[in-house]
Amino acid sequence: MRTAKHIFLFFIVCFYSIAYLDGQAHDGRNLDFSLGNFTNWTGYTWRYSTEHPSFTTSPVQGIIARRQTIMSDTTEYDINTGYALRKIPTGYKYSARLGDEIVSTDAWDSRCWEQSLRYTLAVDSSNSLLILRFAMVLQYIASHREVDEPRFRLNLYDSQGNTIPDCSNYDVYATSKKVKGFQIYQPSGSSLPVMWRDWTTVGVNLLKFIGQTVTVEFMSADCAETYHYGYAYFLAECQPMYIKVKYCSADTAARLIAPEGFEKYRWTDAGGALLDTLQIYNVSVPDQKSSYTCTMTSATGCVVSLGTSVVKYIPHADFTSFMIDCHSNTVQMINLSTTNHGSLTSSWYFEDNNTSRSKDPPYTFSTSGMHEVTLILNNPPSACADTITKNIESFSPPLVGITGDSTYCPGLSTWIKAYGAVDYT
Repeated sequence: MRTAKHIFLFFIVCFYSIAYLDGQAHDGRNLDFSLGNFTNWTGYTWRYSTEHPSFTTSPVQGIIARRQTIMSDTTEYDINTGYALRKIPTGYKYSARLGDEIVSTDAWDSRCWEQSLRYTLAVDSSNSLLILRFAMVLQYIASHREVDEPRFRLNLYDSQGNTIPDCSNYDVYATSKKVKGFQIYQPSGSSLPVMWRDWTTVGVNLLKFIGQTVTVEFMSADCAETYHYGYAYFLAECQPMYIKVKYCSADTAARLIAPEGFEKYRWTDAGGALLDTLQIYNVSVPDQKSSYTCTMTSATGCVVSLGTSVVKYIPHADFTSFMIDCHSNTVQMINLSTTNHGSLTSSWYFEDNNTSRSKDPPYTFSTSGMHEVTLILNNPPSACADTITKNIESFSPPLVGITGDSTYCPGLSTWIKAYGAVDYT
């Protein structure tokens, strides 16, 4: 006979399969929570208890306080690790926390929570390297069955909701002895130690999924009995999956830069000879006929090999512009940039911190007159770039005028103000 527990677990599997099929795909924006919120992420929360069946609930979609939380204080450390674990990794402004540590004011029945966050990525050549960064805090309870202990899980799913059999998947319980990288902390006043893992980076090769969608899920869980916590911090980001070549027009030496996110790097030449074991390999005497291979291993054992050759890239940034009309104050930018190898991407910087990533963007200025415009040109798959800044003129009669009081009384003063231009006489 099928038990209530089996029925509930079956419901969860079906629920997630349907959810993955319905998930909206995104291009990688806010994977790292740089917007300071959960834009493009989907949260689910439920409860499961073997001791208290009344706690067990169905998954509920949405962001719930203490279940999914944005971390924004870059100076804050986790109390349950003896303040050894940063809540946000170095170099980032935000992270997300799944779950919450127990505090003295919590009721005894406040545990048995499980929660997840998911992001569905539309994979293309610009985001085919998925970088996952996570840290976790799991309270150790040797008396529980492993499946009932606090838990952290990282899974990848295809567009049909099926688990992708990739070594990046990671599933660990508090007492998992075969898992390396855990540290132990004994909180003051507690008889239970804490197993915690510092920030770990995993790179996922998504090249074979270009043109498809992939969903990444982070999940944490308290124990399935009553009162033991499990929670995690994480963020993600994506990059192109290739070796960057820093060998630009003025360079006499070349620098080969492998994708970040891997634990081990192994550079070899065309004959298989070992050259270096760092992420960046410097070639002092570049030979544009030579080829190199970098074999990378992630913290979860994934192995990816990428090849490249040394090629000198010479990007040249240039642009011109013209007024679209005399009333909108809109100027059309015309990109005249060139390169001898690879492709080009453009980053435009206008006044008031406005930007554009289009090749030839139109831009509407807020005032008439001269404006400083900067174009930064990147040249993938190289690390070469070129920058140019020009002064662009715009003019729109409706934006120019004078305001103020045109009359005044004897012995008093008045003021008039011109507006809409850059220079005034």
